[in-house]
Amino acid sequence: MNNEELLRKISLERPSFLVGDEVKYKDKDCTITRFDNMGNNLKTVTVKDNTEYLGGMITGSDVIPYRLESDLERIFENLTYKKAKDTIQDIDEKAEKLKIEAHNFKITEEILPEKLSPSERLNNNLEAISMLNRVESGQRELDSTAQGVLAKYVGWGGLSEVFDESKEGQWKEARSFLKENLSQAEYEAARESTLTSFYTPKTVIDSIYSTLSGMGFKSGNILEPSMGIGNFIGNLTDEMKKSKFYGVELDSVSGRIGKLLYPESDIQIKGFEETSFSNNFFDAVIGNVPFGEYKVNDREYNKNNFLIHDYFFAKSIDKVRNGGIIAFITSSGTMDKKDESVRRYIAARAEFLGAIRLPNDTFKGVAGTEVTSDIIFLKKRDSVLERDEEWIHLAEDEKGLTYNKYFVENPHMILGSMEEVSGRFGNTLACLPKENTDLKELLTKAGTEISNNAKYEEIELLDDEITSIPATDDVKNFSYTIIDDEVYYRENSLFVKKR
Repeated sequence: MNNEELLRKISLERPSFLVGDEVKYKDKDCTITRFDNMGNNLKTVTVKDNTEYLGGMITGSDVIPYRLESDLERIFENLTYKKAKDTIQDIDEKAEKLKIEAHNFKITEEILPEKLSPSERLNNNLEAISMLNRVESGQRELDSTAQGVLAKYVGWGGLSEVFDESKEGQWKEARSFLKENLSQAEYEAARESTLTSFYTPKTVIDSIYSTLSGMGFKSGNILEPSMGIGNFIGNLTDEMKKSKFYGVELDSVSGRIGKLLYPESDIQIKGFEETSFSNNFFDAVIGNVPFGEYKVNDREYNKNNFLIHDYFFAKSIDKVRNGGIIAFITSSGTMDKKDESVRRYIAARAEFLGAIRLPNDTFKGVAGTEVTSDIIFLKKRDSVLERDEEWIHLAEDEKGLTYNKYFVENPHMILGSMEEVSGRFGNTLACLPKENTDLKELLTKAGTEISNNAKYEEIELLDDEITSIPATDDVKNFSYTIIDDEVYYRENSLFVKKR
């Protein structure tokens, strides 16, 4: 059984053809752009006219009703799989063309992953992997339609049934598909990620950008050190579109998808500990840091004995320039754990701008799990200075519950209600959502309070007429380089033109 046959067996509702397939319809070359289930056993498939598109005209679309999968085989001729394999030379030529023509994908999809069922998320993941393999092998060109399929990949959080060998039906067929399309290492990584891979909802990403904008950030070098497929890049606001984005992702599948979605960004598929970014290079570091009770091997930081999430904070502080901003989503343990040493380490190197505690159902729609998380905003200091600050400590609230003093004294920054609940390892604290509240509105209000009391500091040039452009990390800091026959001097995140 080949890959496409496996994919088609996942669900009885799943169409025989994939979004992104090129088909012949009424003697015209078209691309399938979407499928819809209209109810009462009636479905529709939408196709885009490639001929009109290539001719520079407004692209026409047809919406075609059907009931059975066999109807599609009668209506369409699938051109995608009739194409002969390209020669190595053809693939190289296409790769060069893609480098020139491909652009960063912009996330505008209204059907967000948190609104989909596990079965729908599973199908989206499999379609994305199929598209990834076809684009990488040269069987399919990279265009906005292909990127739209790739962008629906959400990882394996909340989909542990796929890797349970006792599960039958669509789960068994999905396992077969993954084993044939992923390397053993990639398959094992996917299986291990079911409890740790949490898609970041668009609402949360947008709120972080809104807060940065309120501080005065407009553009710069931005790093996301654990980027997944790059949803922070895809949600970058128009106001910040001049920014240069750098992404790091350990997972091979996610990283490769990210490279295709965001070819204009600098993306490295490796662990953060393996990167060699120079210190003081980035204007902002953002993202959802990995969480776990394990450490990474980085000789520069091994002496600190940091767990992985603490390590991401420490290294990111070094990589951002003085006055630069860090905005991280992290487990509530960063703020609430009894051991104050990591918070003291951070406070000595970065100014605490504020934090927002998220309800524990924020990631439930996609990951199928309840976890209390915080968004923490920091600004790097000019020098390291040990200090004692209130957010380093814990305190008791009026209910007698103990957690970070900042939240106890600023309960309006908790977007829910702190309660003691039973868990796998006994009672634990959780931020429970309040009824009849809108997360977007709550985030906007909390983010505005933080940005009203914080200011992003742009690099000041002594002469307003001095020309500067964003720096690249291949030039050592405080050294000269030649760009377009002009001499520039790298000063942290900028190249400054010398007269």
